Amino acid sequence: MKKIVALLLAMLMVLANVAALAEDPAVPSLRNVVTENDPAPAEGTPKYYFEKSYSIEGNTVFPTETLSFSVAAASGWTNPDSNTNVEVSDYTITKKENNKIPVTIYDPDDSHFTEVGIYKYTITESTGTTHGVTYNADPVNVVVYVKYNDAKTAKVIDTVQIFSAINEETKTKLDGVTNDYEVGTLTVSKTVSGALGDTTMDFVVTVDLDAGTKYVHNDITTEITDTTKARVKENQADSGATAGWTGKKTITMTVKDGGSVTIKDIPSGVSYTVKEIKAVVDGIEKELTYLSDKTDSPNSQSAYKVSYGDTVAESISSSATGTIGSDEEQGQSLAASVSIKNEKDMPKPETGITLETLPYVLIMAIAVMGVVMLTLRKREEY
Repeated sequence: MKKIVALLLAMLMVLANVAALAEDPAVPSLRNVVTENDPAPAEGTPKYYFEKSYSIEGNTVFPTETLSFSVAAASGWTNPDSNTNVEVSDYTITKKENNKIPVTIYDPDDSHFTEVGIYKYTITESTGTTHGVTYNADPVNVVVYVKYNDAKTAKVIDTVQIFSAINEETKTKLDGVTNDYEVGTLTVSKTVSGALGDTTMDFVVTVDLDAGTKYVHNDITTEITDTTKARVKENQADSGATAGWTGKKTITMTVKDGGSVTIKDIPSGVSYTVKEIKAVVDGIEKELTYLSDKTDSPNSQSAYKVSYGDTVAESISSSATGTIGSDEEQGQSLAASVSIKNEKDMPKPETGITLETLPYVLIMAIAVMGVVMLTLRKREEY
């Protein structure tokens, strides 16, 4: 009799577990489900994981940032228990797509999965501090089914399901999570004009990139179309992928008439300051002498009227500034450009006439003309 009762109880428990599995509302027709009978994963591949990718249109760059996650037990499920059953450690991104983030799921014991049933957890990515990244707030779902072993002597994990969402059309799970990553470019170009403008002269330009307190976690590279008209002297921002950087980095270049340098893969949110500081005269770098207008005497070879776009620079402290980004209302651009124009014309001859003396000169001229006309008229009368 006792054996029959025990057998009936065991059958009821099995049926209860089957019913619970069948009634699971969140996981119809799932893929990539791990069960206790699955073979061991390939070397280097964790048994339980979810995938993390970065979406960046038309580019393969990605930030080598370290991501952090939090795990929470979901309510409304059988035996939600403590979130110490599931853990996710910090993970450093190594490629643009399909980074496998390991999920640690402990085996049932006296402190983990203390009862048979269904356990559900959510894994949420913490918002990081990397420029250009929009962190995905959608949680990753982890469902763990715990049952008794065949001998009914211990609890075991029957099935683990890890998925980010359910595709309502196909009723299949989506097992990857994607962060959007946005980068842009800054092109610095040079034009030299005027009768005395030297189109063969190199001008030294600095570009300060300011990340503030956030991080840049990818290399920032430069591209030059014509290396006879431009070159990069130093790029402090081309080694950010290893450890990342905050604050400012400077890219120093020389450009001449018709030359340009494009700085690539600048993350959204990074601001820039472009400043022309020197002219290379006979192989020697000399500070520019800024001409306020064409009447100034351009005696020095490094004397130029400098404009950033349509704005005339008043001194060596003048510059062009902006921020890489897609918010056009804030004046941002993902394809920013700064055109530096240098103009040097022949000086106008000194006439001694100024705006202050011009009215008096005109009055004198009119008076002289009047005297001449009066004299001519009198001669005609005689």
